[in-house]
Amino acid sequence: MAKTTELHFAIFSEAVYKWQQTLGLLDWSIYLAHEADSEGYGSCTPNNTGRVATITLNTEWDDMRPITPGSLDTVALHEMLHLLLADLTWLIECRYLTESDIMPAEHAAIRRLEKALTGSNG
Repeated sequence: MAKTTELHFAIFSEAVYKWQQTLGLLDWSIYLAHEADSEGYGSCTPNNTGRVATITLNTEWDDMRPITPGSLDTVALHEMLHLLLADLTWLIECRYLTESDIMPAEHAAIRRLEKALTGSNG
């Protein structure tokens, strides 16, 4: 079992903010953490109503994937995609919702993906 270092965390942090920009998640305040997390390489803990999320890099890293700038970038992207879908996930977990609740969240995710994939600002 390997350990992630402060340098790894710095690379991961930079990647998180890069993906925040690319995916258009600028309405979220992001906090970063570097701590043990039994769930995987990283995690995303959003607070949808406050538009605040904590993105964590696990200090424990298994031997299945080497710790490289590329793998850290992939983990950062994975966690930011969780954030991209956080509104839809939150709605799914709600007990009562209507189509008028779902459609804006779905279209927000689609617009962000369109911009990210085409490089369009409009």
